[in-house]
Amino acid sequence: MKRQKKTEQLVEAFNQSGNSPPEVEQASQVPTTASSPWIGVREAAAYARVSTDTIYEACAAGELRHTKISGRKSIRLRIDWVEEWLRQYETAA
Repeated sequence: MKRQKKTEQLVEAFNQSGNSPPEVEQASQVPTTASSPWIGVREAAAYARVSTDTIYEACAAGELRHTKISGRKSIRLRIDWVEEWLRQYETAA
């Protein structure tokens, strides 16, 4: 519960600030394959405008759908999963 609250606060803060954390700046330089539906943690963080730690914490808490590559600790996500996660924290304008 505590982790979920922290995630909500981080997502809200980044959405309101319009600033990008350093991880987002780095992720924007990571090449992506347009034909692949899978993205990594850095790309997901850049897309959601949150830090990579927020993505990892949301995955660990079961809030953000993801998959792990067998035999590795690498996490893969889909953009629609990230969008679904973000919609949980939308507030009425």
